[in-house]
This record gives sequence, C-alpha cells and structure tokens, in this order.
Amino acid sequence: MAGAEIEATINYHDRREAEPDGTAVLDLSDYSKTNFVLDPRPVAVRDGRLADPPLSLDRNGVVLLRRPTAMTDFFDQTEVETVYVPEIQAMLREVIGADEVLVFGPVLRSDDPAVLARGRGPGAARDYGRGGPAISAGAHVDFDEAGIRAHIGELAPDRAEELLRRRFVSVNVWRPIAPIERMPLAVCDAASVDDGDFIPMETRYSVGATILSKGGYNLAYNPAHCWYRFPRMQPDEVLIFKICDSRRSGARFTPHAAFADPTSGPDAAPRQSFEIRTICFPA
Repeated sequence: MAGAEIEATINYHDRREAEPDGTAVLDLSDYSKTNFVLDPRPVAVRDGRLADPPLSLDRNGVVLLRRPTAMTDFFDQTEVETVYVPEIQAMLREVIGADEVLVFGPVLRSDDPAVLARGRGPGAARDYGRGGPAISAGAHVDFDEAGIRAHIGELAPDRAEELLRRRFVSVNVWRPIAPIERMPLAVCDAASVDDGDFIPMETRYSVGATILSKGGYNLAYNPAHCWYRFPRMQPDEVLIFKICDSRRSGARFTPHAAFADPTSGPDAAPRQSFEIRTICFPA
C-alpha cells in the first residue's frame, strides 16, 4: 500500500562504551555532559495504523487509541493536575485493568523554542517545558526496572513495600497538543528487540518525585528492529507504550525516538505534544 512504509533516520547508540562499566549518561540539566555518541541509521518505518494484527501492549508494547480529552490548555499546569491526570488514571484502569495508577513526570515537548517558553512560564516545574536536544536524543527506554522501583518508593513511600510485591506496568501516555506535522514519535516493536540491544543508561536530573539519577536504556542498532509511526496524529488520540513491565513474559520495554519525517512539508507546523509517565498495578 502506498505510503505504508517510509525510510527515515533513527538515532541509535553506537555501542561504544561511554563509561568504564559501559553505562551511558544523559544529563538533563546540561546536555553537554551527555557522554554517548549517536549512530544515525536509515530504517524502514511502517504505518502503525495499518499493522495486521493491530498492535497491542502485551505483544508489541504499544497501542494507539482514540481518547478525547476535556483539556483546554496543556500549558496550564493546574488544569493538567485537576483534569488530565484523573482522565489518564481512569483510562489506564480500563485499558490495563489496574486498580491503582501512579502518575509522574508530565512533560510538554516541542521542537520550537517559542512553544517551550510558554511551558516554562512563571512557577513552571523544572522539567515541564522540555525539548530541543531531548527531542532528538536517540532511541531509548526512559527507565529500567530498578528505576521504576525507585519511583514507586518515592511516589508512595507509605505503601511502597506492599506495592513492590505486586506486578507493575509503567507506561508513557503520549498525546499531540496539535496535529503532528513534523518530528513525530516512532516506536520500536518490543518483540523485535533482543536483550543485547539495550545499552544501560543513567539519566541524571531525571523527571519524577525527586531529581535523583535513574537507570534506563539506550538502543543499539539491530537490523531486525521493526519501527512504527502513526501519521498525522490528532489531539484526540493517545499513544500508550510500555516503559517497563515487571512480568518476565511478553513485551517489557518499548524503545522510542523522535525522528525527522521525510514526508513533512517545508511549512509544517512545529511539533507540540504532551506526555505523562505512569505506573499501573493490574488487579
């Protein structure tokens, strides 16, 4: 089918050890301190809307849903907290079958500095409006299992011991604020990734309840990887993909990356998107 697959460049980790122990470092307070080298690779990126069978969280680590929101202004952090967070929690209770959903790390992203400036208005959280280098830093998974366990301890300290005995599924919920015309998000089918493709990554000044460092992964190139995009995503759509699943079977970690879409027009509007991380506890 015409347009079902395009060739685009995904920035991978080049597998060279950035630290003596092989750990890469992403410093969100100062990108110049980031120590790994990107390895740009041309890859086929398929239209995820046409996947057959349809993509699923359990098999592929990603699902696209049409979910309208009552939000009127994603630059209003009070509205995010009072309207959007409850929406996301209700949606994930249904989609994942969770009886509890912890929320952390809301981030507004754009490749336009003027848009980011709106997200960094007076009183804005340190990491609320973020983009620039972060939007094209490369294929990655935000947190590893230890990183998510640390977040549970920070977000629910009084109940952490109980929650850590349960299965948890951390997912990122990604939504356009305006129709996506350039720098969209691509996700890599978790079933196409080998364990050896993951490069340990330390994220310094991480999002979440504290600014402690957290562990995650960069992704090294493997020709077996299967990448998907979701053309012209609309504000009433959400992309849900796994950051980490404590269950040892099925999809566990879903790499993702922004990429320069070769089909974007010369006058394409800047990307504006909003993402929020969650930790769900299936009933």
